[in-house]
Amino acid sequence: MPKLWERIYSEWFPTSEYEQFEGPSFEMYYGIAGHITGEIWIAVTRMCFSSGTRRTT
Repeated sequence: MPKLWERIYSEWFPTSEYEQFEGPSFEMYYGIAGHITGEIWIAVTRMCFSSGTRRTT
């Protein structure tokens, strides 16, 4: 998962309409041995662009 965290911050955030928002970030795993699935949860907010300024909504 460390590489996925790195890609979120280096690739996804810079190219998305979102930025990290104050709140929890965590990994969650579930499943049975040999068939584990995971999720990364990050608090985000959508950026709003108007009049050439950047602000969050």
